[in-house]
Amino acid sequence: MIKKDKSTGFKYWFFYHTINHIFYMIIRGGLKKDMVLGNLIGGFITILVGVNLIPIVADQVVAAQNGNVTGSASTLLGLTTLFFALAIMSSAIGVAAIALRQAGLIAG
Repeated sequence: MIKKDKSTGFKYWFFYHTINHIFYMIIRGGLKKDMVLGNLIGGFITILVGVNLIPIVADQVVAAQNGNVTGSASTLLGLTTLFFALAIMSSAIGVAAIALRQAGLIAG
């Protein structure tokens, strides 16, 4: 059984009040700016991780090409790094477009 004292009751009340306030702000639309900022931060983290992984992907592609890969398969394998970079770029553009649409700067 949980020992109830004044601080435990206050913690439960504070948690309940905070959750209700957050839901009220979401319904009213007051947290829109925070959501835009969160999306932009998430987008920058995605870009940073992806850009830092490009050399690792390129090294693994070269290692795979040194194996028993010939002809058109070797050519397509060489394009893997390019497609990886394009995927990072397109995710960055998508995150930026969503954030700007939520901020009301792009009609949607």
